[in-house]
Amino acid sequence: MRIAFPTRDYQAITGHFGKMKGLLVLDIVASVEVGREQRDMSGMAHHGHGGKAEFISENLADCDVLIAGGMGTSMVDHIEATNTQIVLTDIKPIDRALAEYLSGTIEHKPQLAHGSRSGSTVQVIRRSPSPDESR
Repeated sequence: MRIAFPTRDYQAITGHFGKMKGLLVLDIVASVEVGREQRDMSGMAHHGHGGKAEFISENLADCDVLIAGGMGTSMVDHIEATNTQIVLTDIKPIDRALAEYLSGTIEHKPQLAHGSRSGSTVQVIRRSPSPDESR
């Protein structure tokens, strides 16, 4: 399984998805972190609004889950269309958010999606760690 976190410093989740400088992508096997990759997203600023969505999709294409702070509902819709599961949280430390996700105790906060439509269809996927997880 691969989990992505939008960040400015590769240690904390950024409060607004559009202000990230990078993605920290963690490889998880049998509920254990086996790899960590920093993806520079600074090039996102040079794309138009539609181009940003495409740039983000390309960088999330191999990710199963995105754990993020706030983001616009249009971006939520775009990312959900790529079959990447989204969890919105106000937890800042990436290691803490990862631990809570893996234990199934992370609290999903759909109110962190903002934009032109009210509410959000974003759903947290509660999971039990499986010993045969692989990617």
